[in-house]
Amino acid sequence: MDHILEKMWMSLNISFHYRYRMPNETAILALVANGFGSAIIPWVDELRNFPVNIFPLPSGAFGHRLCIVTRKDHALEGAAGDFSQFLLSSRPADVTLSQKYASPDQA
Repeated sequence: MDHILEKMWMSLNISFHYRYRMPNETAILALVANGFGSAIIPWVDELRNFPVNIFPLPSGAFGHRLCIVTRKDHALEGAAGDFSQFLLSSRPADVTLSQKYASPDQA
């Protein structure tokens, strides 16, 4: 996954610095669900097992379904909110936040 994100950032001429790295999506989801920030991760079936909000990011040349996940009762504010809005702003109009990828068959 790292190489996909790095390729995306480089194509957008963005320098990105990781604060934390986890071994898998389940570990990341557990941290997010318990209030340890938000994350950008690929769609995985485990998303349905955690109390998180799921915001689909635009699909593109990178060929992966990415989403921003936040704790269910948490709104992103400040720089994190601005960054999320920037990423979500190019989302296709037919994908809404309420859709939240309830199943992997939805796109």
